[in-house]
Amino acid sequence: EKGLKLLNRALDLSLDSKNLIGITFCKNVTNTMNYMLQGKIDFAYQSSEEILEEAENVGDIFVKRISQCSYGSSCYFKGFFDKAKDNLLNGWMFCEKANHVAWGSWSSGWLGYVFADMGEYKEAQDYYEKAILMLENARLFPSFVHVWKASIARAKETATISMIFIDLFYHYKMTSLLSKEPKPLFSQR
Repeated sequence: EKGLKLLNRALDLSLDSKNLIGITFCKNVTNTMNYMLQGKIDFAYQSSEEILEEAENVGDIFVKRISQCSYGSSCYFKGFFDKAKDNLLNGWMFCEKANHVAWGSWSSGWLGYVFADMGEYKEAQDYYEKAILMLENARLFPSFVHVWKASIARAKETATISMIFIDLFYHYKMTSLLSKEPKPLFSQR
């Protein structure tokens, strides 16, 4: 609540001075760090679309890429994984080159979530690790570091379980193809 009040104050100052970069930056931070994390997903998604459009009109590459990070994470929350991946990747690549730790780690961490939910667990782990490395090197946001370390463990475990089920299914299909009568996948007691 206090953070939102301060962000709104910064937005008012940017509006008063007609600072388009400050306006879009404040809106992006408000959108991602408040509305999305408070669960106001529909509002955050609609806002991030508008902010991205404003950023494109500003014509500043920094503002556009930061807006893509925000928009990409809101796309993730809506379940639009391909749009999320494209926008987060564009934002992350820019932030990595520009050494922008906060937005770079944000987009990298959310790319981890996107890839994990798409079943691409190795890629998920890679992006979580990139986010962690950025934050640890800068000594920022230790809570995100802990969350993404837990996410790596979850992605590894999920990948292992997925492989077990794939192996079981393959064995079942091969056994069924080789025998005249299909066998149950799990024995019944």
